Amino acid sequence: MPTKGVTDSTSRSLDDRFLTKTVQYRGTVYRLREVSIAKFDDIQKAATRQEEQPDGTMVERFDPALRDRLLLAASVVEPANFNVSRLGTREVGGLTRLVNELHYADEPDELKGKGDGGDAEEGEKAESSGNA
Repeated sequence: MPTKGVTDSTSRSLDDRFLTKTVQYRGTVYRLREVSIAKFDDIQKAATRQEEQPDGTMVERFDPALRDRLLLAASVVEPANFNVSRLGTREVGGLTRLVNELHYADEPDELKGKGDGGDAEEGEKAESSGNA
């Protein structure tokens, strides 16, 4: 879903497997970059803490807001002096929506390579429909 007041371009260089997006938001140009799965896993771990329950058992508590802020900070390539803690909540929310599109949305058609037929479910449906 597009974010109001944002102009953007999405691209991928031939030597880079990570999607990038350049956006202008509230007068500032941001260059966002998809993070590696290893970095994403590190962010997930950093947003999860162990908490002791009254009965003494330990449970994991995941903080999705912290994950979103860490992912935003890791995704911003420019401006170089980016600091998420200096932004207002609405600006963080808008940029977070853009970062989520970068990491969780379907691959843009214009960036798919030859042979990219879509997700695995579609491929599975095509295979199973021939065997029915």
